[in-house]
Amino acid sequence: MLFAVACSVHPVAVTTRGGAMHQQPDQQRGGGNVASGTSARLVPPCHVLAATQGEETVLLDVERGRYYALNEVGSRIWSLVCEGVPFAGIVERLRAEYDVSPERAAEDAAALIRRLLSESLVQCEP
Repeated sequence: MLFAVACSVHPVAVTTRGGAMHQQPDQQRGGGNVASGTSARLVPPCHVLAATQGEETVLLDVERGRYYALNEVGSRIWSLVCEGVPFAGIVERLRAEYDVSPERAAEDAAALIRRLLSESLVQCEP
């Protein structure tokens, strides 16, 4: 597995493990069908701050006081979101940059983006 996408919520400390974001099993939430909005633009809301150090990015939701850790692939997805790249473009870039199948890139990107949406770390704009 090149990259797995999971998510982690950390009220006071940041940790990174394995996937693009790591989540404790009891904190997992579902999400909508990200791929259905392939032309929708994702944008981070004003209450989310990001800092990148090396290959990792830490997101801070200042409204909730929660930190989120992104690994290298999650950081790349985040940077593409911030550039305004739509979902289909994110998938294509991941496929090319990480030499994975289009299906794998779409599955992993969708999983992370669903998590970002469910945590209100990104929003969809038509």
